[in-house]
Amino acid sequence: MVWNVYLLRCNDGSLYCGVTTDVAARVATHNDGKGAKYTRSRLPVTLVAVSPDFTKQRAFQFEYRVKQLRAHEKCDVVMKGKCGGSGRRIKKNMGVVNKSVQELDK
Repeated sequence: MVWNVYLLRCNDGSLYCGVTTDVAARVATHNDGKGAKYTRSRLPVTLVAVSPDFTKQRAFQFEYRVKQLRAHEKCDVVMKGKCGGSGRRIKKNMGVVNKSVQELDK
């Protein structure tokens, strides 16, 4: 089964990171007010980034790493540098995230 890490922009401008096997259905669930408690009071939400395909374990590990980043770095990391922003700090943090996930695979 293929798992993805996704990033939502909430109505208040904050970001929410989650894991799912069906991104479109999960975003719809959030917007129906049946998703995570965090997003229920911040509707509507908009999908801003989706990771490449992962195994379930790697997806949850990657989600954890993304949640450790600053808000302005999260989208870039999830999209592998293709969603807004740039600079050495983002590339450096993405390298750290990728390295951490690879180390967990060992």
